[in-house]
This record gives sequence, C-alpha cells and structure tokens, in this order.
Amino acid sequence: MTLALQLVAYNGSMFLERLFDSLERQTDRDWSLLVVDQSQDADERAKTAEILDHYRDRLPMRILTTTENRGFAGGHQWIFEQNNAEAVLLLNQDAALDPEYIARVRQALEQRPDVAAVSGAIFQLQTCAHLGIHDTVVVDSLGLVKRDDESVVDDRQGQWIRVQDLPIESMDVFGISGCLALYRRAAVVTSCSNGQLFDPAYFMYKEDVDLAYRLKRAGWNALVIPAARAWHARTFKARRMRPRGLARMEYFSYRNHWWNLLTHLSVRDILHRGWRIVAFEAAKLGYMFLRHPSFPWRALKETRAHWPTIKAKRKWYDARS
Repeated sequence: MTLALQLVAYNGSMFLERLFDSLERQTDRDWSLLVVDQSQDADERAKTAEILDHYRDRLPMRILTTTENRGFAGGHQWIFEQNNAEAVLLLNQDAALDPEYIARVRQALEQRPDVAAVSGAIFQLQTCAHLGIHDTVVVDSLGLVKRDDESVVDDRQGQWIRVQDLPIESMDVFGISGCLALYRRAAVVTSCSNGQLFDPAYFMYKEDVDLAYRLKRAGWNALVIPAARAWHARTFKARRMRPRGLARMEYFSYRNHWWNLLTHLSVRDILHRGWRIVAFEAAKLGYMFLRHPSFPWRALKETRAHWPTIKAKRKWYDARS
C-alpha cells in the first residue's frame, strides 16, 4: 500500500523540527512527504523555508508552493489532489510521533480491508517557559465519540491515562480526529459524490467529523490503535490565542457543526433523539448570542449560501442509504 504524508504548515516553525525529527526516527520509512506552507507572515515563511531546506535531503519530501491560505480543510484537500497514494496520513505541524506510529497504523489499515480510518493514541504536547516542549500523559484524542445530542467530541480528552493502562487491543470508534489520521483513499473517494477528502468550505474544524459521518454511512469502520502513540500541542489553545483568533476558531466550529447536522442528521435521529438535540442546540445558541451575538446570523447567512451543496450531499447520501 503506497502512503503519502500530508503536512499543512501555518505559523508553526517552532514545532516543525520536533515533528521532522520524529519522522526521521520512524521504523517505517516507505512513504513520501508532501508539504505546503500557508503562512501569511513573511518572517514565518522564511523560518519555515529554512527548516524545510534543512530536512529536504533527510526526508523523502516534496514541497508544494502556494500564496493562498486555504485553512486546514482546504490545504489538505489541495495536497490530496496532488498525489495518488493508496493511503494518506495527515500530519499536524505541532505534533510528534513515536517511532512505531506509522508502522502500527499502516499495518492496521492493511490487515483490515473493512477499515477506512486509523489513528493512534494521541496525547497532549505541552509548552512551558522552563521545560520547553515536553510530552505528557494527558489524552488529546482516543478517537471521536458521537453523543446522543449529536455532538461529536474527542474521547477522553483532558484525562490523565498511564501508558500501561491503555487497552492492548485496537478500539472501534465512530471516527478519528483529523490530527495524525490515516485514511484509505478508496474509502474516502467513494464516500461522497465528488471524491473529496475534506470540503474546503469548512476551512478548519469539524471537517474530520464530516468525514467520519461519511465513512460510517458508507459502511466503513474506524480504529484507534493504542500501541501507536503520538503527541499534539494544539497550537490553537485559548490561552495562546489572541481574542480575534479565538473568536474565529469558535465561529468555524459552531458553523461547521451546523453544516454537519444539516448534512447528516436523519429523520430517524430526530424522532428518536430530537429532544436531546434541540436542548443542546438551544443552549449553544443562547451561549453564542451572549458571547458572540453576530455568529448565529453570520452562520445563517453562510449556510444559505452553502445550502445547494448541503442539499446535494443529502440527496446523494440518502440515495445510497
């Protein structure tokens, strides 16, 4: 199975060397790495270019060029179109992989033809003025969980789990987080009408949830392999972000959640769990009106503009149910 690693860089030069060093240490080196830097800051682009040049001969790397910031979703979709590998592993710039990570998730995908998506156990990577960047045993994601109110969250995020307490066997999950996710191309392209990995209109946040719904509806399974471990810093944490950046993150998360509901929520879901969904969405709407009163109206406007696409998706999925 051919494998391409996809990396969308954006103002992440402080993390890149740690990521690339972890890639150099992988026991499985039978892959190609495709990188695009979408940073809009000239200094960041220069720093990233210097790091990429340093690792160019140490990793099987292909550097793509662009002047456009397509976001996480659009950036990975663009790279997905630039290769034809049978599987793609999405990298986050603020992540680091255990030496066996690629080998273990790849083996799981190759051994289970019913599986479309695989991830390892992802822990949090912390930055500290005194300790620098260091690993933790705080969970970042053990796969995606879909709740009765139709919210989708990272399983056990924020919990402390010792490595020896992790399950030994692989875990079947609703879906996997887009951080360090391995996807089977054949499953991705057949799970929607246009063969996309991600809908670029999502820009960032919840695009991995949309894909999880798609793959599940198409009959594919998703796995978390606890023995494959990695660490993720979540650069866009609230305490590290300026208010404007945090508000932007909250908006995309809110709007894209609605797009997922409109695309994938069935009449049966509404009949069986409608009161839970309505209660959750009402509480969320109230929160948004208090914190960001413009967000619901902006989301409504952009949803109306995106509605033909959502409608076409629903029609395609329903025809295959």
